[in-house]
Amino acid sequence: MSTECEGWRTRSWAAPLALLGLVLATSCGRLSCSPQRHRAIAQVNAGVRAFADGQLSAAQRELEQAVEQDPTLAIALANLAKVYQQLGRWELAQARLTQLVALEPGNARAFYELGKSLQKLERYEEAQAAYTRALHLSPNLYVAHYELGTLLEVLGQPKAADAAYRRAIQINPRFEKPFVKLGRLYLKEDYAELAMQVLQAGAAVNDASAEIYDFLGLAYQQLKHHDRAIESFRKALELEPDRHVALFNLGMAYADADRRALAEQTLTRFTELAASSRAITPEYRKAASEKIAELHEAQQGAPQPPAKLQ
Repeated sequence: MSTECEGWRTRSWAAPLALLGLVLATSCGRLSCSPQRHRAIAQVNAGVRAFADGQLSAAQRELEQAVEQDPTLAIALANLAKVYQQLGRWELAQARLTQLVALEPGNARAFYELGKSLQKLERYEEAQAAYTRALHLSPNLYVAHYELGTLLEVLGQPKAADAAYRRAIQINPRFEKPFVKLGRLYLKEDYAELAMQVLQAGAAVNDASAEIYDFLGLAYQQLKHHDRAIESFRKALELEPDRHVALFNLGMAYADADRRALAEQTLTRFTELAASSRAITPEYRKAASEKIAELHEAQQGAPQPPAKLQ
């Protein structure tokens, strides 16, 4: 079947799919396509419009009908898998992507998306094989290097994960996620100096990333560079005021720097926000409350100034 009749080109959908989520299918000639394909293309485009409007259920319905009309329309399979991923329906996404790579064994992006779905399903060996295939087809697919790194971490292979993250950074330094993951990996392995260097490099090329500055602050904190840690957490909050974990980290950094009043004020603000936010885990709430209590005890035990002579 010709590419023109399919209504899309394999190479043309990869970049927009990464950026926009779904891709419109182009029409094919009346004589070159079957009535089923014409209907399927119309339903694909209806699904894409519904997705753009935030109507995931409607998008799913239209794209499922498109696949039912024409199971060989690759753009329908790709878009439907993306909707399933957005809905967290990883088994269904994996099934459609398996169909897609069978139709298009040279489609690197499809293998990458298949790897992500398999990883979510904890089918790690299959996920690794899918990422490896994607990178064989497209060695500069930096997102596949990054996701492979996350998988290798799960598999307990930090050195291999390190190499995968570094390759993603080398290909696209503007992609912030591997800087964060690599910095976190070094922090977890108690290489705070290396974490600092990686995250400083990330901040130099991604200076609008609150996440990078947040983890850079944690690296400074481990190294007892308290003023730098405070500066980094403040920068993270400046970039992303609702980043509550950075507020927690800032409060703890103030405490480490023995700036007790600011520590208590910041951590109290954090606990107030935590009371109305499901995103803040109980562990953070408990740690903040315990630190506030510790600061109170330290204040009560502090020596009092001598009384003035009358």
